[in-house]
Amino acid sequence: MIRYQSQIITPGSHTLDLIISSDLGESVGQRQFPLDVQPPNPIFISPPREISRKIIQSGSDDISDAKFVPESFTLDIIVDFPDSHPRDLEEVIFRVDGEVVSRLTSPPYNQVEWDLRDYQTSAVHYLTIEAVDLLGLSRQSIQTPVEVILDIPPPSISKIFIENATAFVSLALVLILGILLFIFISRGTIKPEFNIGENRFFQKEGKGQNLPYLLSKTDQKNKLAPKLSDRDPLNGNKHNAYRLVPISDILQQQIPQPIQGWNEELILGNDPDPRIINIPHPSVAKKHARINIQPDGVPEIIDEGSSAGTWVNYKHIPPSKPQPLKDGDIIHIGEAGFRYQVMNRASDLPSTEEITT
Repeated sequence: MIRYQSQIITPGSHTLDLIISSDLGESVGQRQFPLDVQPPNPIFISPPREISRKIIQSGSDDISDAKFVPESFTLDIIVDFPDSHPRDLEEVIFRVDGEVVSRLTSPPYNQVEWDLRDYQTSAVHYLTIEAVDLLGLSRQSIQTPVEVILDIPPPSISKIFIENATAFVSLALVLILGILLFIFISRGTIKPEFNIGENRFFQKEGKGQNLPYLLSKTDQKNKLAPKLSDRDPLNGNKHNAYRLVPISDILQQQIPQPIQGWNEELILGNDPDPRIINIPHPSVAKKHARINIQPDGVPEIIDEGSSAGTWVNYKHIPPSKPQPLKDGDIIHIGEAGFRYQVMNRASDLPSTEEITT
């Protein structure tokens, strides 16, 4: 038996040549074989949409001297091998906003620690994870937005007064002058004169002619039209809006845009029927699963008895048994993976203003 350890990292068809020399001469053999080699695929498991940091210690009104908790946050990850050939990893790289935050160079590779001590303002940050295997193949995950919120208490009254002393003094002077003016007018010391004839705006021909029209419109309307942001762009269902984001490069090429869902039932399958969201993957059944929003607003996914199964956070769910979903869950329809994201924040919806005349 001859053992050969290949260093091939390119997928495709390859040829193996074997030459055996003996007293009887040389024997030459040749064989072609296919090889599927793909880089590892790292994935965050149920990352939070936001992390709230609360102040626990402050020796002064200066926020830079304050201490907030939590000081760090643990993120769970999993590294998948799309070519079904698990192998050892060289390292796992954790990045925030494109900057390297930490590296894991030895197992376990299932968690990364995010140090939050340097974040002194509320902001949205974009997280990625990159896995490098022993063959030198690597892949970086899609960007995951996480908002870090600093729960800062309101400043003390003394600090407000010191920072706005000039404005307070100016306001006090205006109030004093107003009171003095009122006293002088009430005692007759100052007699204001009103000369309407000097108002050139109303005397000059052509000016001010639209004023009665504007007043009549105001009397009829009584108020301005509401903002579009005050209306519900999803017909009252924006709190139940969600989307399914593909988590693998190949699936992103087949489904370049996230699958949008609202209150209505969403049927997932491998079927061109317009009533079914088509997922072109051989492991997906024609009518594989469906997502419903319950009357109480809780989303749930139901497997329709598919052969490849439906999985939530890498756990198989029984057919015809509803499984509740939460923001950030990883859903597998067969082998097609998606991240479930809730779109119920104001930043997810467009907002403009409109005035109706």
